[in-house]
Amino acid sequence: MAIKMQQGACRALSSGIANVVGGKQVKVLDARLRNHCGLDLDHPRTSAYKVSWIELNTDQAFAARRTDKREVRGYVAEKNKVRSYVEDKGCGKLLIDLYGYWGAANDVDFGSPPDRFALKRSHGCEMNILCRDKASSEPEVARRELDEWMGMNWGMMSAEPHFSAISRQIICEQFVEEPLLDFKFYCFIGVPTYYYNYVSVGLDEGPTAGRISFINMDGTRASFARFNFKPLEKPVEALPFFGEMERVTCDPSMPFKFARIDVIVNPECQYFSEVTLMTCAGMMPIRLREWNLKLGDLLEF
Repeated sequence: MAIKMQQGACRALSSGIANVVGGKQVKVLDARLRNHCGLDLDHPRTSAYKVSWIELNTDQAFAARRTDKREVRGYVAEKNKVRSYVEDKGCGKLLIDLYGYWGAANDVDFGSPPDRFALKRSHGCEMNILCRDKASSEPEVARRELDEWMGMNWGMMSAEPHFSAISRQIICEQFVEEPLLDFKFYCFIGVPTYYYNYVSVGLDEGPTAGRISFINMDGTRASFARFNFKPLEKPVEALPFFGEMERVTCDPSMPFKFARIDVIVNPECQYFSEVTLMTCAGMMPIRLREWNLKLGDLLEF
């Protein structure tokens, strides 16, 4: 709880600063706090600098459409490119079922989903309500939390402008059974180049209590790591459907210089999760500066 309160205070401060001085200055501050360095947007060379330049200097309306969780995860009223691509590849089973969506917390129908479901915002991250038993849920408590989240401008709070252009919706999805393993593919102009596995050790232990390892596409461990996470104690065993996951990352990432395509896996199935354009708001702390530069070389302007 203390960690969540600290994160909330930092984001509120970022939003306030952005309202006064603009998103660029918030980016500069974020780089100083997170990576202990300046932010060179005039001659960007590292991956963090280049991703930040793209976010601040390109059309974010298109980025918003391709990262809107309501659409990317299978909006039932229209066949968007991502859903069509997944289905055309014979991978329709990767899509998480969508039960409904609403524009206000008071409109959420808690009676329509099955006994287990997930409520999420379309225009941000880290704002989820997981219902494991509808009979013991507290709809009014959930509505108050959802209403608070719907009032947040995540683009200003995180210095990621494309989030501000996303239509604010509450989406209700299938509850994906645990245990879960994240495969987060780093794609450069549609080519998956690295991925990382994230294994949680418990949300109560804090946001960096899990373990992360970057992996080359051939399954060997990459030479760089995040300095705020410990690596996995042992590599994740090869999955028989890894090739299927790799294929499904290409089309959604193709329009972007850089995109992270997330697939979540449990012992029974795998699911297409989302498109992320700015991992850690572009300021992912990578151990070894030389790898910040090497990753930057992959991101061509």
